Amino acid sequence: MSTYSTRLVVGYIHNLLAKTSRTSPMARNLVSWLDGNLESLGIAPGFDWEEAIDRRNTLSAKNWQAFYDTVARRRNQLRTKPDRLWLNLRELAAETHLDDLEFQILELLLLKRKDDYGIACLLEANDDTGPFYMPKFIASLLGVSMQNVQRALSPTARLLTTGLVTDDGSYSGWTHEMPSYLVAGLLPPNTGMKDLRTSILGPKETTELGWDDYEHIARDRDLVGSVLSGAMKERARGVNILIHGPTGTGKTEFCRMIAKRLRYPLHSLGNKAMPQRFRESGDRCSQLQLALKIAQAGTLLLFDEMEDILDAGEGLAQLLGHGRMKMDKSKANATLENNALPVLWTSNNIEAFDEAFLRRMTMVVEIGPPPAKVRERILRRSLGRHNLSLGDADIATLAKSYPAAPALVVNAVKAASLAGGKTMSDIRHLLGLSLKAVHGKPPIVVATGLPEFSMDLIHPDADLVTITERLAKHGEGSFSLLLYGPPGTGKSFYLRHLADRMGMEVLLKRASDLKSKYVGETEQNIARAFTEARDTGAFLIFDEADSLLFTRGMAHRSWEISEVNEMLTWMEQHPLPFGCTTNLLDIVDDAAMRRFLFKVKFHHLPRAKVAAAFRHYFGMDPDGCIALDNLTAGDFAVVSRKAALLGKSRDAKALMELLGQESRAKPGAGKRKTGFTVS
Repeated sequence: MSTYSTRLVVGYIHNLLAKTSRTSPMARNLVSWLDGNLESLGIAPGFDWEEAIDRRNTLSAKNWQAFYDTVARRRNQLRTKPDRLWLNLRELAAETHLDDLEFQILELLLLKRKDDYGIACLLEANDDTGPFYMPKFIASLLGVSMQNVQRALSPTARLLTTGLVTDDGSYSGWTHEMPSYLVAGLLPPNTGMKDLRTSILGPKETTELGWDDYEHIARDRDLVGSVLSGAMKERARGVNILIHGPTGTGKTEFCRMIAKRLRYPLHSLGNKAMPQRFRESGDRCSQLQLALKIAQAGTLLLFDEMEDILDAGEGLAQLLGHGRMKMDKSKANATLENNALPVLWTSNNIEAFDEAFLRRMTMVVEIGPPPAKVRERILRRSLGRHNLSLGDADIATLAKSYPAAPALVVNAVKAASLAGGKTMSDIRHLLGLSLKAVHGKPPIVVATGLPEFSMDLIHPDADLVTITERLAKHGEGSFSLLLYGPPGTGKSFYLRHLADRMGMEVLLKRASDLKSKYVGETEQNIARAFTEARDTGAFLIFDEADSLLFTRGMAHRSWEISEVNEMLTWMEQHPLPFGCTTNLLDIVDDAAMRRFLFKVKFHHLPRAKVAAAFRHYFGMDPDGCIALDNLTAGDFAVVSRKAALLGKSRDAKALMELLGQESRAKPGAGKRKTGFTVS
């Protein structure tokens, strides 16, 4: 312990002795604590301490006065200058314009955090007598009035509104603390405000991503840049921009990219600057408050994952200077409207935030997953920076198969480079690990090596050749298709082909991607799917759509009706083409049926198309006529993979037998007359 720390503690003891009755609980706690600290504090009582303490843990009036005189002499001996820790605190107090009492309270709270001489035990031994006892005890320690201490620690006073002190919001006990990150910043070797500022704000955020990597939200990106540029030039107050969207869509990287583009330093609060164990406490909020006071002009601040402040319970209230007490909305709004520096906020889910809070945001931007073209561009650039090379086809496959945030792509390539990996397999594996960690499940990889689409592989009840040509040439705008029929008949296959003909990327959503066990979340996922397709210009495909559009008369719960209603609402207003597939047309709601412009049934392949599919998949003619009336393109794809594993890809007779097995395995196949006719 430093000599200055000893001087502070001895001064507190002197004030307690002067202000406290020797028989009070506070005095008895002091005597108990002193029993183990007299020697380390350099205090010699002048009498036998153990003999002088009676069974009630008190001193006689004579010994109390003698001990007071001894402590006073010891305090006068400790005329010493503060060391670097305490000088740092003085500089911070000057920077935040604290008065003498506020500075003394900070000294006490810092000493409690450091726990020199075990002083925390003394303080906490006197914290359980109600909400007004702690200010009284602090006043006794500092030798000031309780009313002044109460004012200094009120929710709207400078100590709390600057983030130098946090309040846990309870109504008893030791409620006020100095944030842990601040204690760490004050410790040597940090010297002066420059080091303090660096410690509190953390390092400047950087990114490998560029302006073009967010071309899919170009309008919002450009507006955010213009708003921040204008705010900096005019030194506008109360500028808050909220960036929200699902996990893994590149929200944090977007903020970093904007700062890099505008050439303003960006500091992330509660990220690298703060250990993980403090992220869910009021420390993050107090860090923002203090950063707004000490950061230099021209600085951007990032509050990442802002939902943490709701999970922490008291976090938002602490940010607004109100502990856990009921917040005054006018004061809360004033806080958001008067921050001196622009703040970028990110959130994975804004549903829990009060509308009044959201209305105070200068701008709210939603970011969805980047389209495949953007992911491909990021992947190519990252590979080049790390001297890795993949073929164009491999890069395209990775971009389509792994809907990863830009940061995950960059990190996967970096990890592959560090590991000495140079193959697509390494990068694919690393991306898969990251996506599983972020989304809780591995990605669904787009299959490679499938044959090109051919009308010979499907058997619809409409002239899709003509429809496809027409839509490919004049299909701009909104139209919808419902494709129904048995599994494997090529419904999704055709929709992908149509999107390709129209020059649109595919956004495929399975019912399992959208359905949630939480009430209301399925509707949110449906809305996000349509919004993502709209924002990225993608052709939206709902696979297994029957579970999202089933007849509402079959519903047993209110949210099941709500989910269908959400789909119907978006179907009517979606400005781009989209398609749905189902194997169960009978359960699709009548209102949904009316909203589809094209309704096409896909049948099993007739014998002529079965032979054409055989040639398409296997590159040879069948060994005779295939008299099977329940085959689909999906069956040929399965047999193609099975034959490759069995080494029978060039054996026509074996291929026909495998097709027969697939046919016989289908429900109701035993009632049909199936087989082969030898030519």
